[in-house]
Amino acid sequence: MKITLAALAVTALTALFAPAAEAQNFRWKMVVISNENSVYTTLFAKPYAEKVADLTNGRVLIEVVPSGVIAPPFQEYNAVLDGLADLASVPSIYIYNRDPANGIPAMPGGMPPMGLLQWVYEGGGEALWKQYRREALKMHSIVAGFGPTEIVHAHKPIRTIDDLKGVKFRTAGMWASVLRDKFGGAPTVAPVGEIYTQLERKVLDAAEFSTPSENMILGLQRAAKYIMVPGSHTTSFFFETVMKTENFDKLPADIKKAMETAGKQLSFESILKWQALDMKAMEQLRAGGNEIVEYSPELQKAIRDRTREWAYEEAKRQEDKGNPWLKRLADSYYGYLDFWEKTSVYISK
Repeated sequence: MKITLAALAVTALTALFAPAAEAQNFRWKMVVISNENSVYTTLFAKPYAEKVADLTNGRVLIEVVPSGVIAPPFQEYNAVLDGLADLASVPSIYIYNRDPANGIPAMPGGMPPMGLLQWVYEGGGEALWKQYRREALKMHSIVAGFGPTEIVHAHKPIRTIDDLKGVKFRTAGMWASVLRDKFGGAPTVAPVGEIYTQLERKVLDAAEFSTPSENMILGLQRAAKYIMVPGSHTTSFFFETVMKTENFDKLPADIKKAMETAGKQLSFESILKWQALDMKAMEQLRAGGNEIVEYSPELQKAIRDRTREWAYEEAKRQEDKGNPWLKRLADSYYGYLDFWEKTSVYISK
């Protein structure tokens, strides 16, 4: 009996101290699409890394690596898939050409930020997006960061549907397809570092990159006189933090939970902070030498309607190829957009 009690005592002590001895620590590199001063770094990537460190009591430390160090621009997803980086904080439009379903998080003519937040976290969007990422890309996705409405800088005013015809427009994602196929525009892609120069030299007629505060960092207001609002090409959007599925699935349950929790916390905090920055930026832009031009109601409606038309036309083409994802995501997104518009009429505008 004494031996049994002694053995039990040893077992209890071992169980007490084993978790501390066996707890794993993780040191990861996360690639981002921008430099250290960009809002994508200061509001998305670095706060996410800080939150994960806090929630795991320092067991997970994430080093944020600027664009171009580990991977060239637009290659952040590949850096993770190839094992060059552990994580990436990215917008899915960077891999839009692989599958147009990647355009859903930045839908032209889409939901306002609050509507998008609700679709993601209360309307089934997050779960569907995670499933898409796992099946199509073998990655685990954590929605981590929301952005507000963007703006457009141009050398001539764009007010009407006809004003978009033939415009050499720097853009990316679904808006490039809609602009080309439904408005007769001429979309082109340019890396972030080349947008200002191409716009200033009038290689481009118009350019979109981000929101007022972020575009001001690039100085786009100095490269072209006119600023178009509202940014119907991107009414709101989200970023994701991605990791290879096989790596995420091996993590301890508490680490997984901390990473997911950090993403959701960041989503709500980032949109609040970013919109506040943009409001200050718009105040500066209005006081400066630029002319603020508002899209006509007809153009705003056309962007919304023609995008939806294009999305379902493309979804049919994708389904014919055996890819159901654009249809599945569009059904979910537009289902919630319709629900939002029908039920949010009581909200003060």
